[in-house]
Amino acid sequence: MKQWLRSRWFFRSILMTLWGVIAAIPALADAPAAPVELSANVIVTPNAPQQVVLLQWYPAKEGAAPVGYRVYAAMPSSSGELQFKMITETEKTQAEVYGLAPGTYVFYVTAFNSVGESKESNWARVYLEEKPKEAIWFVTEPKREVELGGVYRYESQALAQGKELIEYLVQEAPLGAPIPYAADIAVDAKTGVVEWQPNAAGTYAAQLVARLVSDTTVFATQILIITVTAPPCATISGTVKNKAGEPVRQAWIVAVSADDNGPNWRVSHDGPVKNGEYELKVQEGTYVLYVKAELGPVWYPNAFDVGQAQRVAIKCGDAFVANFTVEAPPEPKYSVVAGRVTAKADGKPVMAVVQFMPRNSNGKPSDPNTPGTSAGYAARTDAEGFYNIELPDLTSYIAYASAMNSEYLPQYFDHVATPTEATPLTIPHNGGAVNFALESTPAYNTSLSGTVRDSAGNGIAGRVVAMQLDAGPNGGITTTEYARAANTEKDGTYRISNIRPGKYVLLAIPATRDFVPGYYVAGQVAARSWKEATIVGVGEIMPAVEYDITVQSRNGMKGYAKLEGYVKGTPGKSKSTGGFAEVDAVPGTLVVAIDPNGNVSDYTFSDPTGWFQLNELAAAQYTIMADKVGYTSFVSTTELDYDKRSAVEMEVPMSKQTSSVEDDPAATGLSLSAYPNPTSGNVSVSFSAVAGSGELSIINTVGETMLAMPLNVVDGLNAVTLDASTLAEGLYFVRLNGGRLNETGAFVVMR
Repeated sequence: MKQWLRSRWFFRSILMTLWGVIAAIPALADAPAAPVELSANVIVTPNAPQQVVLLQWYPAKEGAAPVGYRVYAAMPSSSGELQFKMITETEKTQAEVYGLAPGTYVFYVTAFNSVGESKESNWARVYLEEKPKEAIWFVTEPKREVELGGVYRYESQALAQGKELIEYLVQEAPLGAPIPYAADIAVDAKTGVVEWQPNAAGTYAAQLVARLVSDTTVFATQILIITVTAPPCATISGTVKNKAGEPVRQAWIVAVSADDNGPNWRVSHDGPVKNGEYELKVQEGTYVLYVKAELGPVWYPNAFDVGQAQRVAIKCGDAFVANFTVEAPPEPKYSVVAGRVTAKADGKPVMAVVQFMPRNSNGKPSDPNTPGTSAGYAARTDAEGFYNIELPDLTSYIAYASAMNSEYLPQYFDHVATPTEATPLTIPHNGGAVNFALESTPAYNTSLSGTVRDSAGNGIAGRVVAMQLDAGPNGGITTTEYARAANTEKDGTYRISNIRPGKYVLLAIPATRDFVPGYYVAGQVAARSWKEATIVGVGEIMPAVEYDITVQSRNGMKGYAKLEGYVKGTPGKSKSTGGFAEVDAVPGTLVVAIDPNGNVSDYTFSDPTGWFQLNELAAAQYTIMADKVGYTSFVSTTELDYDKRSAVEMEVPMSKQTSSVEDDPAATGLSLSAYPNPTSGNVSVSFSAVAGSGELSIINTVGETMLAMPLNVVDGLNAVTLDASTLAEGLYFVRLNGGRLNETGAFVVMR
């Protein structure tokens, strides 16, 4: 009996102990909390047989741990009711939904464990098109020039949704006079390779069409505008010396075509000056010559203003000699820059490499606001984090500190994470020590990776900046509160590791100025506006996705006019002076000059004071576009010439984006666009919006409204066809107001 009682009490004590252990584990006592920040994005890729909805979310930070998630979906009925049903279960924090018919869908997610199921997350909505607007699109850019006697060859490539077969053809471009058709131009119907052997110099046009073999009504077009240049048949050569007769250290020689003495002046030929001598091979024509030296440009013959430049007529067989005398720059003075690298959290020293990268270069200029175009100068800290380095005062610098281990994130001076907002340093630096306080590397098992490349698929070196859009639970847009940057490898590949979960847009900044910075758009050329970018989600568990960013060539008109000014936030203007009143500079704004053909002539980023400068601009009318994440894009036009408007100043007002990502349909990557562009007749304007009423207007470059019409905007993709046949040739802006969308686009009328 006593033995039985002892055994009974023994087992009872074990059960009580187990019960206490179980009761002490809250994760098993309750159902999990609802997931948060559910987002839904439509993915269209060439290898997908249909549109795919990518859902991403995050587990709640508090409460019991889930063992899985359930995804629910509903399609509104004719009465507007939502009848949800579970469509899948997953252990991940994302799900891909296939096979949905066209229409609007609403999703929510729950978490579950052995105890039960959570409440529903926030709702996320997507719209699947009946027939997607861009069922087929080009991913390559056409070549624009060929030398007479050579063969024009363009390896075009178009992609289609699913595994559809594509065929190619060429036809006359809908441009009309004065651009003639490129007769005898041909394309391989299967490969898309375009070939043409011109028989005369000039400018010619054709239209390239890519269409589905299964449905020829689904197609995409590219306008080929090809300039045929005569082969060089003459030379311009000479010397570039200072007043003491010594050859200059560094310079760049430029010959600008001046045959029409008008807005079509272009940089025709340029090259380096070596040991004070140069030689350019040119075609027959009239030229204006200038040399870019260390103290500024000098126009032939030794004039300091383009208005005093001499026009030089060159005929085939000529060997024209043009010598330049320039001001000699002072000998560089060297100054010591010193500072310390520490940890931001505790102030402890960090062993690091500190780089000082030239902000611009003498002679042929690089982008003054894109650091890292050369290796620059570097110094290594000692064990206490101190460093010093001797630098010449020939230019200004961007400073960058990178720890020798992976415990800390790299940083730009002055305590910023992105190169676009770094503070330039002049030498000698009178601001004291150049110090860095590095953030600790976050402990996230996440990364963003991919390749920056050109339209032919070649890797492009540069930087990639990831900027978070939703730093808070309300989904509000932020700009610099959290951003990460990484250098690419030489082959264009990049990887940003240990990045905190959230929604991001990716900005690629090429190291070479032959290409234009742009925001990642899935399957397409990078966009100039952040609101056209594809939003990338970073979750606790990351899918194996490569985000390849295809950057556009910088092939716009070029010359030597310039545009400069300040980018400033608005909240308003002073009534007394008409200028900006009590406003802050907006650094890191991408400012782009777009020529009348829609090509980028120059670009830059505003510096910490908001200042920017665009140079190498031809005499023409430009569309100026300014863009920064978290701000509404600014679009304006300005006229430049080589007389009274060769150096123009302007102020660029930027207003902060006030809506959240979810409230702004433009932030999903679908914004207003016009097609075809250029046009000679009708133009189709497409945009994504939320249902409501609005107004669409066409405005010319002097601000006159040429057309205004009311609209009834529907949820999702909208398209309106406008008659542009009565409009004169030139640049026009199309503006939409309403439907919770305020967007501006542009198109060109050419005949």
